[in-house]
Amino acid sequence: MQPVELAKLALAALSAHCLALRMGWHSAAGDGAALRLRWLQLIAPVLLFLSLLGLALVQVDDYSPLILLLVWSMGLALAYACAARQRWLAVLLLCIAAAGAGGIVLLRQAGPERLAHLPVLRAFYADRFQVWLDPARHPHTGQQMLLGAQAIAEGGWRGSDGWFGLSTLGKAAPGALAIPAVQDDFAPSFFLNRHGLTGALALWTMQAALVGGLLLTAWRCHAAGHAARDFRQAWRARFRCFALCGGAAFVLGHLLLSWGTNLAIFPIMGQPMSFLSAGGSHLLFFLLPLLALDALSTASFEE
Repeated sequence: MQPVELAKLALAALSAHCLALRMGWHSAAGDGAALRLRWLQLIAPVLLFLSLLGLALVQVDDYSPLILLLVWSMGLALAYACAARQRWLAVLLLCIAAAGAGGIVLLRQAGPERLAHLPVLRAFYADRFQVWLDPARHPHTGQQMLLGAQAIAEGGWRGSDGWFGLSTLGKAAPGALAIPAVQDDFAPSFFLNRHGLTGALALWTMQAALVGGLLLTAWRCHAAGHAARDFRQAWRARFRCFALCGGAAFVLGHLLLSWGTNLAIFPIMGQPMSFLSAGGSHLLFFLLPLLALDALSTASFEE
């Protein structure tokens, strides 16, 4: 059992509760300073919980969930900006995301020699950054990345068997199974080796549909909360909206980190892929409650 999965669920629920209350405020309920103080008092439990969770992850030397929390924070902040119609905040967040993507491209193009002396990379997963930038120079520590790249290349467009994996279903795959922790971090490499890039495109479509379905339900909850005249009904709808947005952001973060790790876009982050990797805690304590909330919210529209 991974306690961080329960922590993610609790963080998503707590932040959704605070944002749902915030959306119920009226613009005339006090001056600017009073509203800012009230907002700080409301969001303080979320900030405290997030700080303690980040401190615990740093103490156990596990930085990859911090990247996941960053993706969640950006996604939830963007959802709040859209719900509150704060276009400047939405534009700022999109610019930050674009800058982060551009930074990854620049790191990849710079090479290990030019980045070896950066103090940030020395303190933050220095060995993983070096392996990511030049895995051939580190054949032992870069074994996962090298074997994963070899398995993906063997898969091609139609899988290693040439039939999208249909002729090898239920059979062993010695090349892909040689990857360390293939059932966890490198399950996408096994999938690409077995079913090819065409199968991966179909999987990407289904994953995009999953995230899009969660966001669609969240948008319907937001509309229901905006139309509700009772405070409790409005809070309930807004809570479901932000909880689903936060859950979708976590799912998107897992997918980005997992695909990025296997395709060498990011250093190895050690995050499972939802519904594909052998992550029992991720499935039981995060994904199933999230899907249950989505089903409950969808059923409430039919009442």
